[in-house]
Amino acid sequence: MELESYFEFLTPTDIRLKDTELGIEKILYEYIHRRRPAHDITQTYHSISLEQVCATILFYLHNREEVHLYMTAWVERSLLSNQMELRQQVLAENAPKYESKSDKRIKYLLDENVNPRLGVGLRSQWPEMTAWCIGDPGAPPRGTLDPDILIWCELHDFILITNNRASMPVHLQEHLVAGHHSPGVITLTDKMSMGAVIESLGDLYKLSDSDNYSDNISYMPL
Repeated sequence: MELESYFEFLTPTDIRLKDTELGIEKILYEYIHRRRPAHDITQTYHSISLEQVCATILFYLHNREEVHLYMTAWVERSLLSNQMELRQQVLAENAPKYESKSDKRIKYLLDENVNPRLGVGLRSQWPEMTAWCIGDPGAPPRGTLDPDILIWCELHDFILITNNRASMPVHLQEHLVAGHHSPGVITLTDKMSMGAVIESLGDLYKLSDSDNYSDNISYMPL
């Protein structure tokens, strides 16, 4: 029986034991990094046999260089995934807590490169309005990546105001494809005066009707 017949080579970065959902990286992590013998590994993964574990180890020993690259890529993907989960958790833990979901008043988050005078102007016209800037207390800190800002806005129901016409549409599309939701993204234009932007956002706020902006990117003028 050929050694390769024990495995399913789905992609160059996804090799699994045949007829299972178990990737070889799980077994090899136990063997290489935790230095566990084959018999002990079967105590962790009860759905596979000692023969399958030994075949995986033998595959590694026969293909050390290729498997080393495979394992390195898997570790890097795992670290990246853990970092993203940690960032999302930190954003959620540091965000303000709201007493009721029934408050449907529109809330604005101004992206880092938006002129902060816009927030000042909005709040001066409507003191009760929630119009925060990146870096404000309770908002994401300055330097937060765009994908994380979209997640924060989703968690706390803020419409994002941005002047990033280049990459924000791409980030929003990736956000939605990943199964997330967006209260909306509104993109500014240099062709409108500050007063006109304030008036337009104020009109939307007074209507308290953000449904038309959900999961979409809109461009000024609205």
